[in-house]
Amino acid sequence: MGKCKEKRKKKKTAIWVALAIFLALCIFVIWDQWNLTVTQYEIRTEKLDTPVRIVQLSDLHNKEFGQDHAALIEKVRALSPDIIAVTGDMNADDSDQEQVVFALLEKLVHLAPVYYSLGNHEYKLDNLEDFIEKIKATGTVFLDNAMVDYHVGAQTITIGGMSEYPFYDGYAPDYDNDQRHFLDAFTQKENFKLLLCHFPEHYIWRYQEYDIDLMLSGHTHGGVVRIPFLGGMIAPNQSGLFPEYDDGLHSSDSATILISKGLGSNFWWLPRINNPPEITVADLVPAE
Repeated sequence: MGKCKEKRKKKKTAIWVALAIFLALCIFVIWDQWNLTVTQYEIRTEKLDTPVRIVQLSDLHNKEFGQDHAALIEKVRALSPDIIAVTGDMNADDSDQEQVVFALLEKLVHLAPVYYSLGNHEYKLDNLEDFIEKIKATGTVFLDNAMVDYHVGAQTITIGGMSEYPFYDGYAPDYDNDQRHFLDAFTQKENFKLLLCHFPEHYIWRYQEYDIDLMLSGHTHGGVVRIPFLGGMIAPNQSGLFPEYDDGLHSSDSATILISKGLGSNFWWLPRINNPPEITVADLVPAE
């Protein structure tokens, strides 16, 4: 009788321990969705003689950090950016809450020049042209198959933005399309070239062969679920588990890409796990 009672007691204790662990994990996951982090990278270049700080925001998906974006704005302000790069999917294609994006942009433009390129969720909007006009109305520079010059000291950074991929089979054999012509013109510039392109798979497939000093991307959400020492589990258009290009800085012989983990999530059924929202900072530093 005593042994049965002892077994029941141990079983009850084990259940309570399991429930406590489960509750702690739930609290951690929920807290992690709002734990704004900053990840900084240093890129050395011989094309600049003055440091430039780029703050990148990506994949917001209509998420709000604090009332009127107060927490996000304060984080960005504290970083003292020279350039703010917004690399797409700031909206959610299944939502009409577009004002979330515009309200954020209206505040960001008072901190630094803001440059915006499209992601796949913007492209899914029925009112994309109206959405673009509202982006421009905030004072944000909209870039799609377009580039502008940003002057720093005696040097110039050419900032380009593109979203559609030029090299699909449907464009073969000569790939005579606006995207390809823009990419050729952009990469022939001799000054520092900063490309905003939401999709890191474009770099994997072809852009790494081009002369691009720095390409800023998002889209992967950091692999959604991150496993210690292995990285993110999945990424769009990258095969297998734990893809190489889930986040961070990568370089080829010709080009460098920086992939942001982004700020939000588009998977209501799968939250970000061990993967807090990220503001990405690229510090361009003159080579010694």
